[in-house]
Amino acid sequence: MKKMTALVLGLCGMGLGGIGVFRAMNDKLKKEKELDQKNDAILNVFERWMILRQNGRSVAEHLKKNGYRSVAIYGMHYLGKCLLKELQTGGVEVKYAIDRNAKAVNAGVEVMDPGDQLPVADAIIITAFFYFNEIERTLMEVTDCPVISFEDILSEMEHEA
Repeated sequence: MKKMTALVLGLCGMGLGGIGVFRAMNDKLKKEKELDQKNDAILNVFERWMILRQNGRSVAEHLKKNGYRSVAIYGMHYLGKCLLKELQTGGVEVKYAIDRNAKAVNAGVEVMDPGDQLPVADAIIITAFFYFNEIERTLMEVTDCPVISFEDILSEMEHEA
């Protein structure tokens, strides 16, 4: 097998050093594929959310109906910023936001680092749902607040009559 690999690489004019190039290209392709999957998932969530909105459903009303009056939002990119606006206009207090790039985020509310001691809220909503399990583990080390995936909130809303 090694002889075959060396032969193929030699024929390509790359020599054995070409293996590193192939590995780097493969790693880059894997990262691009993961990013594509993440972006597709985000677009899907936006579409589901918009359909709920078009049908007169509100995330803020759903949260209030389930006893959540004050929340924190984890992830202040597209979904987080839109959710912040909907909750603020819908009567749910957003006590703070959480983001790994807290210093670079301007959200109109205090933005904290995930490792900070987090103030009490009725729940923390994770908009970075693609990494929910990892984020939940991190947050459970610094807070007792329930941690909820934004995607799960939408699923609950879709299944309500």
